[in-house]
Amino acid sequence: MAAFSFLFQCSPVEKLWNPMVPGTCWPNLNSVVGMLASAYSGFMDFVLALLPWSFILNLNLRRKEKIGVAAAMSMGIFAGATAIVKCYYLQNLYSVDFFYDGGNLAIWGAAEVSTTIMASSIPVLRVLVRDVASAASRDHHSVPHLDGPLKTLGSRETEKNHSASINVGD
Repeated sequence: MAAFSFLFQCSPVEKLWNPMVPGTCWPNLNSVVGMLASAYSGFMDFVLALLPWSFILNLNLRRKEKIGVAAAMSMGIFAGATAIVKCYYLQNLYSVDFFYDGGNLAIWGAAEVSTTIMASSIPVLRVLVRDVASAASRDHHSVPHLDGPLKTLGSRETEKNHSASINVGD
């Protein structure tokens, strides 16, 4: 939508790169379309973050699991919030000093993408944490017993024997 708004901003299209061509241009069409797209993106982030709650609460899970899954699925709320903030900073798109005024727009644009990626990754992390925890507990119980000098490394018995041998020689 934004790409086409750039093409249809001026009539004839050649006026975009050649201001001497007779015709008309809409002055801030890209800014308006960008704000609409950002607001729509933020709205959909909120809707899609809250939509799973009605389904999750009816599942046959323990209450603690329901809340955990619903919270993990709702992390898109943060992406929606960053989209709304970015929408506010889109008004600086046609600023006189874009390099100064556009800094916040670039920051919030990158923050929106980052929070969207993080929010979409969180539901998968539950499975990863569960698998890593179960592998760690299996490995912890199957550690071979150490023999030799490493067996008593750091134990109180070793410290007592070491201090006794130092005192005996004095």
